[in-house]
Amino acid sequence: MRRKLLGSFLLGFIAACILLSFKIGDSFKSPIIAQVLDRKSYISAYDGRCKNPYYVYEFLDEKSIDGSVSRYGMEFKEDVNLPNIIRSNLSDYKGSGFDRGHLCPAGDCTYSKEAMIDSFYLSNISPQVPKFNRGYWKKLEEHVRTLVTEYKRLEVITGPLYLPHNELNGNRYVKYQVIGKNDVAVPTHFFKIVRSKDRTWAWILPNEEIDKSTPFIDFEVTLDKVERVSGIVF
Repeated sequence: MRRKLLGSFLLGFIAACILLSFKIGDSFKSPIIAQVLDRKSYISAYDGRCKNPYYVYEFLDEKSIDGSVSRYGMEFKEDVNLPNIIRSNLSDYKGSGFDRGHLCPAGDCTYSKEAMIDSFYLSNISPQVPKFNRGYWKKLEEHVRTLVTEYKRLEVITGPLYLPHNELNGNRYVKYQVIGKNDVAVPTHFFKIVRSKDRTWAWILPNEEIDKSTPFIDFEVTLDKVERVSGIVF
């Protein structure tokens, strides 16, 4: 079911990757722009330049969030399924001041130990401001799980953004911090898209502390907006 729902979304992206890896002549291949990772709990496309996912896709139903598997004792780990040259490692986050923020939340993976383990790969992680990760981001993740109980089946797509800002000289710049020896990019914002059979929600949130009393509607945007700023057509 998960792959059936995902098919139309990934078809264009994967087709593009295939086209970009066709053989030139008899011995050369053009570059592969994204690594697609198919895991028990999610499917993602990985951005080797920023050492973050482009996006992480989940299919959620009531069984997904009604398990008993705990995250207790789980450890973050480097993703050895990625080429070494483009992956992040644990030392990148050490002393950085940023949390290792899940894009596919551990709370969505309680139905399976394998799914829970998969959620701790660094390829599912982005640097997040601690008070954001443990505060409003967690609140939004919990909100999505309440939507599952109401709508029964949902597609959830989550990813980082690097958005421009205005500076005093009147120009606009895209500027973000990097951490660790692998220059892991710190996103300025994150998006989350949730789709039921009949409805779509989309949010863009800044990677900073947010008052937990702020209503979700303050960050709600159109799907077109997320597509425009992410460069991904959903």
